Amino acid sequence: MAFSLAVIGGSFGVSLIVSTPASAAECGSTKTFFDWGCSSSDDKNVIADVLVQILNWLAIGVSVAVVAGLLYGGITIASSGGDQNKMKSGISIIRNAIIALILYFLMYAGLNFVIPGGMFT
Repeated sequence: MAFSLAVIGGSFGVSLIVSTPASAAECGSTKTFFDWGCSSSDDKNVIADVLVQILNWLAIGVSVAVVAGLLYGGITIASSGGDQNKMKSGISIIRNAIIALILYFLMYAGLNFVIPGGMFT
């Protein structure tokens, strides 16, 4: 996809130009729009390869969200100036970020346990 941003007469305009790729990627015998980085040649592991890629992107998103939550909670506590409401709010934000990280690790471990042979080998 190609995006363009234009400034016209002092106002911003955004146009979206959608272009199709010259050749679609293949994952096994399945044609896909994105290159998922599939390594298997048989059709049985195509979904597993795509799921691994999605979970890798999810891990990046969870990491960014947790770090942002920890920073924001820390800044809220540091700028509270003794205000108990702001202090409780900052602690709550940090607690929720840590809970999100723990839940993601439990989901990751659960997938490795449920799928025979492990998902990420």
